[in-house]
Amino acid sequence: MDDKSRREFIDWLLGFGFVGWLGSVAYPILRYMIPPRVPEARVSSVKVGAVADFPVNSGRIVKFGRSPVLVVRTEAGDFRAFSATCTHLSC
Repeated sequence: MDDKSRREFIDWLLGFGFVGWLGSVAYPILRYMIPPRVPEARVSSVKVGAVADFPVNSGRIVKFGRSPVLVVRTEAGDFRAFSATCTHLSC
């Protein structure tokens, strides 16, 4: 009977070791396949150049975070910014 309990203990120990090994192999694979969600950095302003770089009644497309933005200098000298993303297909 003493021999049987030792064998059961060794079987249990080997089974626990196998489960631990399986977890140590499966965890990195699953973490690679399901990456963590990283929020996009919030952008509240962006430098597009000097005022002299924008002639009156002209515009330029610049990146604002991941989105393109159209920056326009009006006839009065004011600046306006518009989203340059297509409202139909978001292209």
